[in-house]
Amino acid sequence: WHDASANQTFTASVAGGPFTFWVDVTNPAGCTTRDSIVITVVASPVVDLGPDTSVCGGTVTLDAGNPTATFNWSTGATTQTIVADTTSIIYWVDVTDLGCTTRDSINVFINTGPPVVNLGPDVTVCGSTLLDAGNNPGATFVWSPLGQTTQTITVDSSATYTVDVTNACATISETIVVLVNPVPMVNLGFDTIICTGDSIVLDAGNPGMQYSWSTPDTTQTITVDTSGTYSVQVTDVTGCFSSDTVSVTVSSGPTAVFTTTISGLTVFFDATFSVDATSGFFWDFGDGAGTSTQDTVTYTYAAAGTYPVMLRAFNPCGSDSFLISVTVTSTGIAEIAIATGQINIYPNPNEGVFTVSFTGFENEKIQLTILDLQGRSVVNEQHSVNSEFNKEVDLSRQPKGMYFLRVNTSDNVFIKKVFVQ
Repeated sequence: WHDASANQTFTASVAGGPFTFWVDVTNPAGCTTRDSIVITVVASPVVDLGPDTSVCGGTVTLDAGNPTATFNWSTGATTQTIVADTTSIIYWVDVTDLGCTTRDSINVFINTGPPVVNLGPDVTVCGSTLLDAGNNPGATFVWSPLGQTTQTITVDSSATYTVDVTNACATISETIVVLVNPVPMVNLGFDTIICTGDSIVLDAGNPGMQYSWSTPDTTQTITVDTSGTYSVQVTDVTGCFSSDTVSVTVSSGPTAVFTTTISGLTVFFDATFSVDATSGFFWDFGDGAGTSTQDTVTYTYAAAGTYPVMLRAFNPCGSDSFLISVTVTSTGIAEIAIATGQINIYPNPNEGVFTVSFTGFENEKIQLTILDLQGRSVVNEQHSVNSEFNKEVDLSRQPKGMYFLRVNTSDNVFIKKVFVQ
């Protein structure tokens, strides 16, 4: 290259011109060829339509400068200047000079008169209210005593509020007196579990106010001993009100359940099907080394074998254990009897009556259990399954919702969701 560089490529950082660049290329035989190029670097045009502008009536002349360039305006005009006579739109122009293009834009507001401001009459509200100074394109807003500069503000304290709205024609002031009454603070607490036979007192607080519960009660406190979602609305003497909701679950204790996915020596354990295990879990993986307190665990055994895996689930009402044997192999094949058979539910969803179909089992004794969302057993039966076996289940007298089908075999467990509509 002209600068003695010996690279195949060359980067030139130049401005202005014209500049001539040449390169000599020599092949292995010693033959040399030269080529050259002339480069002129052209600066992009500088375009400045100015800041967004407002005028009171009339028009605004926009000048893109750069008299020798070509112009393309958002209006379709191709002249250096245009007359803007439409309010509240953005005008832009592309200016092209010697192949380089620059765009600039401006928002033009043409006001036909003073701002229109109407905050409404003095008002008494609960908690807070929104004050709106009106849609006045191109105007500025200053609120007092808060100093905010937006078209709308939310106020939550009693005061006299004034807004000054200014456009190119005039400044208009408007005042409103706002009296803010506080709303009652209602907190029924967190969703909770109580044990069968126990009860809990829900307290809406705010003594002396009016109470409207989702039950027929109208007292400050209510005592509940059944599962459900409870809500209350509390109203004070000014008519201001607020509400809160809490879920109460009556539990006879948790139900521990887990599934397994086996790949060689590694097993994925999933306890999320357990019911009401609000206080956590404890796993014992049966090899004398591994434990965990997570709801899902991936565990790798040191050697192939059959291990008694125990899950214990806890909640404030007690605990429940679930124990199955898990067989792992170094070949990646899971030796679990249930893998040789299939269990299907049809129809699912259903209206309470459905069939559980077993196929591919050989002389297997199973425990079939249907659990509701509170962990209560609504069906609990034992069957001997051989080849194909169909069991009709009737939940038509049970509440609609989701249930769990749990099938225990001699060495594993199968769980599926059942939806009763």
